[in-house]
Amino acid sequence: RPVTLVGFSFGARVIYSCLRELAHQQDIWEQTRFRNADDNNEGRKSKTFGKKKASISFEYDREPASLIADVIFIGLPRVIDKKVLTSCRRVTGGRLVNCYTKNDWLLSLMFMARAGIPAGVREVRDVPGVENFDVTLFVESHTRYADAIPSILQHVRFSEP
Repeated sequence: RPVTLVGFSFGARVIYSCLRELAHQQDIWEQTRFRNADDNNEGRKSKTFGKKKASISFEYDREPASLIADVIFIGLPRVIDKKVLTSCRRVTGGRLVNCYTKNDWLLSLMFMARAGIPAGVREVRDVPGVENFDVTLFVESHTRYADAIPSILQHVRFSEP
């Protein structure tokens, strides 16, 4: 049964990392499936002229992309790589939501030394399928996210059909 993942701050970053790995496993699953289809179409002939193929053997009970229904990032402390987020979106069957607040000075200062602005302080652009919600009205600062979670989930229409 697919699951919904909701995380704020470091929890959102952990979910982001897990989605990256799941997208990697999805790529392996697709390559293995494609390779197995090629092997079945060619019978017992080998393209390597008698040499053994080096392959990675993974067996999945189900497709990795079928595991995640919805994902809600709240105050994500991560500079977004659009290519990576697109692959994360690909393994998310339902919604992928980015909740940010423009007045999160703690998060902004943490990333000031790095090149980039974290997703937790702005909307994610140019990644199809990502929904952005400004939750500035609910969150006074980064340390107040935990208190605002119920209001934020209601604002993004969490668990509504």
